[in-house]
Amino acid sequence: MGVPLKAAQEAVQKKNWNGALAKIKEAQAVQPRTAFEDYKINELLWYVYLQQGRNADAARLLEQQIASGQMPRASVSSAPRPWPSSTSGQATTRRRLSLQTST
Repeated sequence: MGVPLKAAQEAVQKKNWNGALAKIKEAQAVQPRTAFEDYKINELLWYVYLQQGRNADAARLLEQQIASGQMPRASVSSAPRPWPSSTSGQATTRRRLSLQTST
């Protein structure tokens, strides 16, 4: 798993998203893997999805990362969320949007 994941990281540094995705798929094919290895693979995968504009896939993976129990506590509270975390946040967002469209 280490070799393809390292190659995926190098592709990410070069902003070669399709190359990174191919190497991540290779890393996913390695068996057996630990929960931590899956976490590290998915950490890179959600970032690649985000860079490719695959926001729904990125959000799904990020939620899995948070639920995995592998993510450090400090990262959970600061993990990016593409949606409001509460109904009051949604109300605030709606108010902002209505103010923007009425001006």
